[in-house]
Formats: sequence, C-alpha cells, structure tokens
Amino acid sequence: YVRDLRAIAASGANAIRVYLDVASAAMADGNPAMTDISHFLDEADAAGLGVIMSVVGEGEAADYHSGADDWLQELISETRLTFERAEAGNKIEQGKLKKDPTNAWTDLYDFAAKIRAGTLDYSEIEDFDMNSRLKWTGILSRFRRTPGRFMMRLRIPNGIVKSDTLRLFADTIEPYGDELGVMDITTRQNIQLRGLTLEDGADLTKALHADHNMTSFQSALDNARNVVGSPLAGLDDLELVDTRPIANAINDLISLDKETGERGNPQWGNLPRKFNIAISGGRDDFAHTYINDIGLDPVPHSDGRIGFNVVVGGYMSIKRVAESVPLDVWVPGDAYSCEALCEAILRLFRDEGSRDDRQKARLMWPVSYTHLTLPTILLV
Repeated sequence: YVRDLRAIAASGANAIRVYLDVASAAMADGNPAMTDISHFLDEADAAGLGVIMSVVGEGEAADYHSGADDWLQELISETRLTFERAEAGNKIEQGKLKKDPTNAWTDLYDFAAKIRAGTLDYSEIEDFDMNSRLKWTGILSRFRRTPGRFMMRLRIPNGIVKSDTLRLFADTIEPYGDELGVMDITTRQNIQLRGLTLEDGADLTKALHADHNMTSFQSALDNARNVVGSPLAGLDDLELVDTRPIANAINDLISLDKETGERGNPQWGNLPRKFNIAISGGRDDFAHTYINDIGLDPVPHSDGRIGFNVVVGGYMSIKRVAESVPLDVWVPGDAYSCEALCEAILRLFRDEGSRDDRQKARLMWPVSYTHLTLPTILLV
C-alpha cells in the first residue's frame, strides 16, 4: 500500500505543481494565506484517480483514492504551516517569500542578456536578487573587494572532475589575469571560480549544463551543498564502499529536476539553512562525517552486507561547533537506499526546521529539540 501511494505521489507531481502555481499566484496577488486550494484538489482528483487505477487496478481504486485524498490533505496542511513559519521568519525568509529564489535559474540568463545589450546595469538589479537570490545559481557578488565581479561555486560530487571541464574553467578565468582570475579548491572537494562577470557566469552555466553534466545551481545560501565522498574512492585498498556513485545519486536528488531533466530542483529550493552531506568509504573518516548534517560511516552488517551507520546534525559556525550524533540506524551501501534516507531527512529539515533565528536553523537544532529517531524519519 505504501509503495503504491509513493507511486501515486510521484505520478501526481504535476497536480502538486498546479497547487504550487496557484499558491504562488495567490501570494503575488497579496494573499499569502493561500486559501484558493479547491482548484488544486480538483486537479489532483482528476489526475490522481487515473494514476491510482493504473497502479492498483480499477477494482481497488476507490479505497486507494480515499487514501490518496488523505495524503493530499496532509500535504496541503504541511505546506501551509511551512509558509506560515516563513512569513513570520527572518529577513532572508521574508525575501524568499517575496520572490521565489528558484526564479534566479532563469533570471540569471535574463540579467546577462540585458547587461550585454546595454539595457541593464548591475546597480539596477534589486539588492536581494543581487546579494541573495543569485546565490541559488551558485553565483555570488563580490563587489566589496572586486566591483562588478562575481564568484561561481560549482557542484562537484565526491570531487571528481574531468580534464576537459578543468580546461573549460581555466579558459573562462584566464582572460581576467592573475589578480582576478582565480580558481579555489575548497574543503568540500569543490571548485570556486573568482573574477567572473555575470554574463560570463551565465555562459559558463549553459556550457556546464549542456556538455559537462555539471552545475553551479543550489551550491550557496539555503541549499544542500556539495556532496563530499572519500578522496581515495576506487583507490584505497582498505575501502569498504566506493562513495562515487552514492555521491552522484545524492547530488542528482538535490540538484536535478527529474520531471524536466534539467539542473535546478525546486523540491529542495527553499531549505531553512544550508545543509551538508558527507560519505566515508572506509574506517579512516577522510570525509569528516562528524561535522556534516548527514554523515554516512561504512560498517558491515552482522549478515556480512556492507552499509552505513548514520550520524546527523554536525556543523561548525562562529556561534557553535557541534559534533554529529548517531541516529542508531544502518542503511545498505547502495545508492538507492542512501538517496532515500537523505531525501527523508531533507524533507524533515525543509518542513520542520526553524525559519526564525538563522543561528539556530541548522539540522542539529531540531535533532536536539525532537530527539530525531528512525521512526520519525520513516513517518516523513
């Protein structure tokens, strides 16, 4: 039954999008309470019954339709509560409500085209767009030290990057000279390019999406950051798990819209705060799982299967350094199982995380308050 409802939920994504479109329109019209949900229910019912019949057969469709209605009502209730928390939230949350930050995935190209055409100046771009929403594209303004220049933060799961992509990065920043054109290698196995103009950043984004299966989208501010894996993946003779396919699967969960096949996944486009995931491949914890929101530590099960113990809530900030805590759960060491676990925890964080005090908005805080357990996650 649960598997069938999951199939219904996945297939009913278009109906959910209808609701979100209605909600966005209501907000744009000055009605953040989002009372107009009857249209969504009508669309969901019309689409949902056909999906249910295709999954379970016409004879059992009525019972499953009732269950799906309950699920849809719960979804609506949870969505409203999340928006209410955001409405009462901090300055960043207010800005996100005013204009969905995932709009930056198209605004980037629009801004770049207008700047090139001479019809838009950087000074004319709204402050929250320039200094916050554009971070959803991974492009961060650095005007204080380098006026008119940006930094681009990539997503490179497990730190694996091909030579042709590195050449693309070098070709992009070389014209800026040694002072401006800089490439950073970060502690999260990632790359940051400095000195870019917004127009060049937009061009590079298109090239990465079209030819390199890579993106910078969702790499900054309130997004799940680059997925860290073992730096010796595939090379360590004491390796228990090759972290590369798992890191890739989780990266796609976060940043790939499976409906459109394009980079930028609105499902995780509005987290309360940044979110870090790390996967270790052996007993030597090269990935430092203990300072990540989700850490996967490899260990054999009693039946001999290799999988992961799960730790959650670790992070470092100027206000607090918190070591992750064991979730007391083991998951199989395949990409599907790890992706499913991360999806459940991400959903819990997105819907239940604090949107008030940004210093208390990381996963450790709901872990501390609610004593996060496996049954809690499964209920998600």
